[in-house]
Amino acid sequence: MDEALKTSLEHQAVEKYRAGDTGEFHVIVSLHSAAMFRTAYGITGDYSLAEDAVQEAFVRAWKKFNQFQPSTSLRNWLTRILVNRVIDLSRRKQLPTVDIAEATNKPSPVRGVLSELSVGAE
Repeated sequence: MDEALKTSLEHQAVEKYRAGDTGEFHVIVSLHSAAMFRTAYGITGDYSLAEDAVQEAFVRAWKKFNQFQPSTSLRNWLTRILVNRVIDLSRRKQLPTVDIAEATNKPSPVRGVLSELSVGAE
């Protein structure tokens, strides 16, 4: 889609939404959802976490739209909400961790150094 057309559609949707036409929010979602998903997936590397973050970001934007300043970039405002949602979701989701020595089946050099330090300290 041409950037000028996208900007025009966005401005129209924002104005109509602010005037009370809540159905116009779907235009905002369709204009920004793909870019927001790419951003979320780029940060998380997790498809379902990225989907959740985008969905929650749009819900938050829906609820807080009165805080959006039309003189600023809608994309930047939505992206800021998205990044905050990604951070919140990432904190809640306990990602599995693996000890490098176990993963490579090699003894950990850190363990050896720590063992030597604790023996020398006695």
